[in-house]
Amino acid sequence: MNGAQPLVSIITACFNARPTIGQAIDSVRSQTYQNIEYIIIDGGSSDGTVEIIKGNANAVSFFISEPDNGIADAWNKGLARAKGSIVGLLNADDALDPRAVETIVAGIGTDERVVTYGITKMFEHAMTDVVFEMKPQYNKERLEYGFGFMHTSCFTTRIVYDIVGGFDTRYRIAIDTDFLLRCIRAGIPFKPLCNVVYMRSGGLSDHRVIAARIEYYGQLLRYGYPPLRIGIAAVRFAYFELRRRVVRFLKHAIGKA
Repeated sequence: MNGAQPLVSIITACFNARPTIGQAIDSVRSQTYQNIEYIIIDGGSSDGTVEIIKGNANAVSFFISEPDNGIADAWNKGLARAKGSIVGLLNADDALDPRAVETIVAGIGTDERVVTYGITKMFEHAMTDVVFEMKPQYNKERLEYGFGFMHTSCFTTRIVYDIVGGFDTRYRIAIDTDFLLRCIRAGIPFKPLCNVVYMRSGGLSDHRVIAARIEYYGQLLRYGYPPLRIGIAAVRFAYFELRRRVVRFLKHAIGKA
C-alpha cells in the first residue's frame, strides 16, 4: 500500500455468486490505482463462492462468510470494517473498468462531502458484449423518473456515511434509494465523473422490477416528493412496462408459430 495515496475501500456483498464473483474480484485486482482494500461480505454461500474467494485471497483484504439480513446488512458490515477515506460498492455480478478507481481519486478530495456517479455499461455475457450504455443524467428535479445513474457506479467519501449513516435494513430491493435520498436531504452534492462500471443485464425478474419501482415511489413519498408527480410517473412506468411485456409475448408467440 502507498501511504501517499488515499486508501479506497471497495465492498462486495454476495450470496451464492459462484458464476460471477471471480470476475468481480479480477476487476478489483486489475485496477491501475493500487491503494485499495477489498472487503467481501458473504451471506453464507453454499455453491462454491467461498472457495473462489479463498482462492483469490491475495486480492482480498477482509472476508467473512456468515448469515446476514440481506444486502443492506452486508453493506453495513463492510462499512464497519472499511478504513478508506473513499468507499465504493461493487455488486458480485458487476465489474470495474481498470481505470475506475484512478478516475475517482483524481476527481474528488478525501475531505469532500460528495457522492460521485459515473457511466454504467450493461453487458450480457462478456464485458465486450455491451448492449446498453447509461451515461449520467442526474436531475434532482425529476427524481420521480429515477436518479439517472446506477448506484453501482457511485463512490462516496467516508465522511458522507458519517453524516447520513449506513443502509436501512428494512428495504430489500431499492436499498440505495433511501441512502441517496438521505444524502440529498443532508445537502450532499452529487458529482458526475467518467468512471466506468460493467453491469450484467437482466438482473431483476418481472416481479422484482415492479416491486423495486413500488418501493422506490414509496421512498419518494416518505421524503416529501409531490404525490401528483409520482403518480404521473407511475402511470408512465406502467404503460411502458406493459408495452415491453406485450412486445416480448408477441415475439415469443411468433417464434413458436
